Amino acid sequence: MIFSRSYLQRTRLQKLHSFGPDWYVFRDDELSFSISGSKVRKYSTLLPYLLDRDIKHVVVIGGSSSNNVCGLCQLVIENGMTPHIFTLEHRGELQGNALLISLMIPEERNHIVPREKWDDVERIANEYAMTLESAIVIPEGANHPAAYDGAKTLAEDIARVCSPDHVFIDAGTGMQAKAVIDAGKKFLPNTHFHVVLVAGSPFEAGSNVTFYKPSVGASFGSTPKAILQETKKIAQDEGFFVDPIYTAKLFYTAREQTKLEGVKCIVHSGGGIGIFPYAEKLEKTGKTP
Repeated sequence: MIFSRSYLQRTRLQKLHSFGPDWYVFRDDELSFSISGSKVRKYSTLLPYLLDRDIKHVVVIGGSSSNNVCGLCQLVIENGMTPHIFTLEHRGELQGNALLISLMIPEERNHIVPREKWDDVERIANEYAMTLESAIVIPEGANHPAAYDGAKTLAEDIARVCSPDHVFIDAGTGMQAKAVIDAGKKFLPNTHFHVVLVAGSPFEAGSNVTFYKPSVGASFGSTPKAILQETKKIAQDEGFFVDPIYTAKLFYTAREQTKLEGVKCIVHSGGGIGIFPYAEKLEKTGKTP
């Protein structure tokens, strides 16, 4: 086994200095460095599922800089399986996750999918998997039923350290957000969840859930000056790093919610490696006052 429940119970609560009173961050990013923090939770049940079924080949779908592709491929290799990837064509220099992925996966198992064919990527990947012995396809974001119970552990872990009135979490495929809201019925029954849709669309949820699109940089992959400033501001004021694609937009959106009462907590899901492709832009960007 690669993970144990005690390994996962590590999230700590950190007070935020620049957001006003009663603002905190859940440091799920600290669950791992090279694997995006919240993905560790998904993998805690996904990996045993693969190993129990003696899977030999894992076909992973995602963007060229995907946290899931980068993280899951590491664990697939560690556990003696062979990763194959289908990623969206990359534009520009290989940096960050895109560079790490290229180092891990040889060209013959690294399948680049043109943007005009991306809507059909799951069919393409499943047809490819049928040519392999004992293979499985893992969709974008590890959005697989076997990962759901692992994703749900976030709600229990939050309840272990705090009873927040408000929890902010970002969403790509939405699986982690759905799981924490689902488990929150038991562990966080009085909490209102605020889901920042960095990618994807609102999903069916109860009255204790509010959805947001980032007020700037709403288009996925967009990194306007205000978001780069937020990345730098968090580093200088709070002492940790957020990437401009996902987490900086989460913090930026949460910072705008000035009328909320009670304890407010932001889930930092990880992905700090994603900051490196923007190093030069960040160095030239001033901090927001």
